[in-house]
Amino acid sequence: MKIPTLVVVGDADVGGSNHGSQPEVLANRIPGAEFKLLKGQSHGFFSQALEETNAWLRAWVENHRTER
Repeated sequence: MKIPTLVVVGDADVGGSNHGSQPEVLANRIPGAEFKLLKGQSHGFFSQALEETNAWLRAWVENHRTER
């Protein structure tokens, strides 16, 4: 992939036996990808922490806006 990539997971997302490790492995396999671990969040972090999620996601998009 040649576009900015962000892989995000909450540290309380325990939906599967290796669900916590898979996102980090994925991020490590995508050249230049960034990995973000959300402390205290689960699978529904977008709705559980809406304002916080919007703030860091907006900042990440703005930071990568001119990359292609």
